[in-house]
Formats: sequence, C-alpha cells, structure tokens
Amino acid sequence: VMTRYISNPDNLKLMMNMLKEKSRNIQFEAFHVFK
Repeated sequence: VMTRYISNPDNLKLMMNMLKEKSRNIQFEAFHVFK
C-alpha cells in the first residue's frame, strides 16, 4: 500500500512537505518506512 501511495508524484511531494514540517524524530520514523 505504501509503495503504491508513494509512486504517485503528488503524494510523494505531500510526504516530503510533511517530513520538512515535522520534528526530527518523526522524520527518522518516516525514513524507516521508505527503506
């Protein structure tokens, strides 16, 4: 489900914007999702 969501460019941009706005700890957790 996650990879199909990320494969959509608009969703990927949204995710990146969310990562920038969140704290470092949340960024780290989200990074593990991308692995």
